[in-house]
Amino acid sequence: MSREAIERMEKLGMVADLQPAWLWLDGKTLLTQFGNERLEYFQPYKTLFDRGVVIGGGSDHIRKSAACDR
Repeated sequence: MSREAIERMEKLGMVADLQPAWLWLDGKTLLTQFGNERLEYFQPYKTLFDRGVVIGGGSDHIRKSAACDR
């Protein structure tokens, strides 16, 4: 999300539907794929919060764990 896109979201009163689990579960992979510079724009929560954009946190990003095998 570019700064301009976030400003437009604020102006239009949009709600961002993001999945915070991506950062926790796939952080290393995202860093490898996007690099530091591009990753800054992947899910910029602080910037969205600072601009007053409402964020809904999705939870359907699920990774199979050993507990699922039982």
